[in-house]
Amino acid sequence: ACAFHAKELGMPALVIDFDDILKRIRNYSKEKQILPDYGRGDKLYFPKGGSLTNSLVFEPIDKDDLCQKWKKLYFQHSVPAQSGVEFLGLQQQTDGIWQAKCFNHNLKEACSYRAKHIVIAIGRGEPRTFDLPGNCDGIAYRLEDPATFVGQPALVIGGGTSAAEAVLAISDHKHRHNDPTAVYWSYRGKKMPKVSKALSDRFFEAYVYNGNIRYFPESEATAVVTAEDKNEYLAIRVDRKRIAGRPNETIQLEFPKTSCVACIGEDVPEKLLSQLGIFMRNGGSKKKKRMAVNRYMDEKNYQAEDLF
Repeated sequence: ACAFHAKELGMPALVIDFDDILKRIRNYSKEKQILPDYGRGDKLYFPKGGSLTNSLVFEPIDKDDLCQKWKKLYFQHSVPAQSGVEFLGLQQQTDGIWQAKCFNHNLKEACSYRAKHIVIAIGRGEPRTFDLPGNCDGIAYRLEDPATFVGQPALVIGGGTSAAEAVLAISDHKHRHNDPTAVYWSYRGKKMPKVSKALSDRFFEAYVYNGNIRYFPESEATAVVTAEDKNEYLAIRVDRKRIAGRPNETIQLEFPKTSCVACIGEDVPEKLLSQLGIFMRNGGSKKKKRMAVNRYMDEKNYQAEDLF
């Protein structure tokens, strides 16, 4: 959207990506429907712009169709983009122009770009992984193909939109293939995680019609254990009883690692950002780490109450 709007304003803009443009959408699970509300609560709207930016607007659409549609717009409107170019660092020159240091993996050589403005549109970062006792290798951190979960009980961990979408996709796939096993949804909160209205409507239909979704609120992964069959299982605590004068009693369920997907968020690349002079501070009502900017979105001279 940023590159397309720059084009509308007559500003030359180049998009670079280490892998491929639209990689995040490309890597969504098969048959995933992309909803136009960004997965958030029905309060976010598509950014306003001219006819080119508005051409990005879409109705619910399959992820592969969306990639194809948007890539076609890149070519139709001659918006330049280079894949296989890794962003390494940034330095401001004496004339005020930024120099972006990069490495072109296609040509196997270092390169750089000079630009008056740099937009770092890298999303939230890399998927977060488990730090649990035992060998966590083999646990998926995003849903690739719901078909791999047919034939045995599946476990989805996480309290966000990605987890909800994974539960939906696996549930639908099991139902279409007459798989009697269920998909279990584990999350730490007491209540079902909040999702957008569009997604919640689909979720209600799947819960009632498919009949194969099971909820585990206030549950959490505890360890990867090796059972008597020599296979490794991810254990989740689903209940804890506190009895006076006795140790706490817990109930755990064990799932084969290959039937688990953990949608547990992403980590902001703080190291890269700090190298660029972009720092994060603890702030806000929940004291979470946030970008340090003032009310004018200026990184300099911010106040504690201005953390966004």
